[in-house]
This record gives sequence, C-alpha cells and structure tokens, in this order.
Amino acid sequence: MRPECKIPAATLQAELDAGGTYASIARRHGFGAQAIRFRCVGLGLQPSRAKRGAPPSEAVLRIALGVADVSLPRLAARFECSVSALKVAARRYGLPTSPDGRAALREARR
Repeated sequence: MRPECKIPAATLQAELDAGGTYASIARRHGFGAQAIRFRCVGLGLQPSRAKRGAPPSEAVLRIALGVADVSLPRLAARFECSVSALKVAARRYGLPTSPDGRAALREARR
C-alpha cells in the first residue's frame, strides 16, 4: 500500500496557483497524480483558472523566455495569463517555447 499524501494545503494551493498540474506536483513530491488529485479534492482545492490576462509584449516575452530555470507555467502565472496564451503569443512572435529553443534564445543574447 502506498503512503497517504499529506502535503499541506498551502503548499498544494501555491503550486496549483503557479500553474502546476496534478502530475507535475506528483512528480515533484514523489506521489502518483491520482493521490495528489484525491488530496486536492479532499481539501477543496482546484487548479486555478481564474487568472486570464493578456500575454506580455514581444520584447518582454523574448526576455522572459530567455531566462533559465523558469517554467512556462511559472511565467504564465507571473504574467497572469494561461500557458496556452503564452504559447500562442510566442508562436505569433516567432519565439521558441521548447527547452532547446529557449536555450538557443539564451545563447543568441550573449
């Protein structure tokens, strides 16, 4: 039998607000996605869908995507837009969102 998920509600809510999924939270804490979902449902927590604003301008997005170790969900949370809106804007501006493309973007700035 697997250990019961006892991650504090504040930790789960912070990760959900930052755009984390049940699967990403599960990987980070060593549980299965269903255990995280069960814990969140039991605590009344849901992935945040309330923050939906416009993505940033091309110049700001170019700089943000070039920052190492910052995930797309975290950038989206910072800009108060969805990850999909961020990806659509990046595609419209011709900016990469893949890890390799973002690494190339960083190298091009040097």
